[in-house]
Amino acid sequence: MADQTWPINPESKTKLLIAVDGRPKFCQPPPEGYFGNVIAWSSAQSKARDLTRKTIDFAVRIVQNAIKEVTEDYIRTAIDHHELTRKGLVLENSLWITKGTRLPFYEANFGWGEPMQVGPASLVDNLAITLLQGKDSENIAVSLSLPASQMEVFQVLIQPEGF
Repeated sequence: MADQTWPINPESKTKLLIAVDGRPKFCQPPPEGYFGNVIAWSSAQSKARDLTRKTIDFAVRIVQNAIKEVTEDYIRTAIDHHELTRKGLVLENSLWITKGTRLPFYEANFGWGEPMQVGPASLVDNLAITLLQGKDSENIAVSLSLPASQMEVFQVLIQPEGF
């Protein structure tokens, strides 16, 4: 479905940007009850052709390897690089996925009670998927960001026949 929704040259390099929980990567984790972000970005990269022609285990392997690369040194180096260059993430030909299903958003209380709804404040202008735990812990809320032209194609692909 992605190769039909997201028109890209088969020889182009694609990236899956992955938000990795940095908390367990540090020798000294954040203090108990810390609610802020400790996120490191990693990327699984491949030619578009390989993702559409090879088996799913190929994609799974490159994602697993990208996550394994994230260590305390990796995070500290990324922070130093950002401080020196002030460059952000390169989003061209990228899919951006964040998963916050284990973060206790619905347990947060900033003085006015439990949140009614939790979701991303904004989504990137590229292809992005955000997965968050729903208020009922059995549900997952999915936010999807696509350019309008790609959203129309995506809608046709997921629409059941007869609708």
